[in-house]
Amino acid sequence: MVLGESDVVRNCVVKQWFTYANGRSMEPADTCQVEAIQKMFAESGGNLVELLVSIVTRPEFRLRSQVES
Repeated sequence: MVLGESDVVRNCVVKQWFTYANGRSMEPADTCQVEAIQKMFAESGGNLVELLVSIVTRPEFRLRSQVES
């Protein structure tokens, strides 16, 4: 089996990119959002561009509060 065909690997990729894009660790409140992104990623055949677009176009990403540095 190719790694890209593994649900476990695809779900891990989603979680890692979600964490990186949001600049924070996942929280329990993110579960529904991440599951929706995982579903889309699987349906796209593991297309990374579609994954990134899916993450950054979600209202939760666009409307997140600014973190003070």
